[in-house]
Amino acid sequence: MKFIVYFYLLVLMTSCANAGESICLIPENFTGIVLIVFDQKDGVPEEIENGLHVYRIPLSGILRTQVKASYIAESRKFYYIDNSGKRVKIEFKFPKGWEDVDTAK
Repeated sequence: MKFIVYFYLLVLMTSCANAGESICLIPENFTGIVLIVFDQKDGVPEEIENGLHVYRIPLSGILRTQVKASYIAESRKFYYIDNSGKRVKIEFKFPKGWEDVDTAK
């Protein structure tokens, strides 16, 4: 199973923060920092799948979207996606001792 490096995971989690639930689709074998730039007139239009915002991260790692940011997220799901559209859920692995950190604060 693939794991994202902790630092990149943290950046990704904060970058995907948007009102309601969301799905972040990351290209298979992607390594690097992911950045989502919200409220961009020339950005990718809003995509909704089963009531969830979908953010398709390009190979550059930088997604410009027309979605307005609110930085309140109820649930985020992260997947690697291959060229055929197959998704593999990204499992979270935190450093030892982080298991008890209350992220709801």
